[in-house]
Amino acid sequence: AVVQISHPGRQTTISNGITPLSPSGVPLRGIAGHTPLIPKPRAMTQTEVDALPEAFAEAAHIMCNDHGFDGVQLHAAHGYLLDTFLSARSNTRSDKYGGNTLRERGEVLRRCAAAVRRAVGP
Repeated sequence: AVVQISHPGRQTTISNGITPLSPSGVPLRGIAGHTPLIPKPRAMTQTEVDALPEAFAEAAHIMCNDHGFDGVQLHAAHGYLLDTFLSARSNTRSDKYGGNTLRERGEVLRRCAAAVRRAVGP
């Protein structure tokens, strides 16, 4: 069995009292009837982004070693946090996690995947 791990990023509702996070503080738009429930996200600091690979690796380690999963899928689509790093619309960062190319914006995803692989093996 494979477990999927993700971070909701800017798709966090006001009901949980947590300020949503995103690469650049770009708000979520275009979900009819739901957008008022989702507050404007806060741009992540570089320190917070630097910590993401270890957080994903820790989650993967727990799920595989403590709960018996055979593999891990990083969910990097559908507007969740890792996906928003890939998009030029939601990632306007000028540090090592942003840029004009998908390769540049994909740096955090590459780091997360490498950390997960180190944590649970190939």
